Amino acid sequence: MTVHSFIQSAPPHIRDKETASSLFWKTTATLMLVWSSSVFFFKISALCITVAVFLGAALSEAMARLLFKKKRAFADPSTILYGLIFALIMPADLPFGAAVLGAWAGFFFGKEIFGGLGSFVFHPALAGRLFLGAVFPDFFDSARSAWLGAPLGLKTFDFLLGHTHGALGETCGLVVITAGGILIAQKLIRSETALLYLGAIFILAPLLGTDSWHVLFSGRLLLLAFFVVTDPVTTPLTPSGEKAFSLAAAGLTVGLVKAGLGEAAYLAILVLNFFVPWMDAWIKPSNLQAGRA
Repeated sequence: MTVHSFIQSAPPHIRDKETASSLFWKTTATLMLVWSSSVFFFKISALCITVAVFLGAALSEAMARLLFKKKRAFADPSTILYGLIFALIMPADLPFGAAVLGAWAGFFFGKEIFGGLGSFVFHPALAGRLFLGAVFPDFFDSARSAWLGAPLGLKTFDFLLGHTHGALGETCGLVVITAGGILIAQKLIRSETALLYLGAIFILAPLLGTDSWHVLFSGRLLLLAFFVVTDPVTTPLTPSGEKAFSLAAAGLTVGLVKAGLGEAAYLAILVLNFFVPWMDAWIKPSNLQAGRA
């Protein structure tokens, strides 16, 4: 009698030609549009910060290979994507050495220490950004105030067209919206996840004493909505889980800002990253609800 062994897992069981690698590469290609706009606005500063970030990421991976004695490929697709995101949330005047240090810390403590791709809990780019905000707070004061909008006395179109100061990828909201539209059109992200996040913050923004449109069109929240809240690794697997995550991230962001924390948008997502395994366990997919491939 032949005994067959099977792998048991929770439904649904859906096959898709999209691989994790192709998903990362397509998202990275779209994010290059935002990065190109940062080079247009910030010139050599954007290039230097990008080089510094990838140098820090490479040092992190090299240290992980040495300490954990595991053979890992350098610069896997996720490293490229998270490296670009990290560069785009850095202010243009950040020193080269600080960018290297922040990228190293973010990738080592946010990704490599957990075992690399598929094993980490916290978003590496946000982990590195909060690390730098704690170590070099003065460099992030202008970027911290820019996304709130009201203190600068600027018009909504200034946020859309890149007429504001701030981080590399956060000054031109129109480019970020275009990139987000490309992701949605290619079905690389779920539109409702990003729109729920932005919509919830738009509704809650008056509680912060600022203009909802300014907050909505600041590049920071747009970048987070399309490229971080929809991240395939550090957010829940099911559509319902993603929606719950995006709404919780929006609410927690506003709450942390009210509590006086300037890095609230990043901190809120990192806090929720910790609870993603429990969210996946609590929020079960229905028979017709597909999770990410």
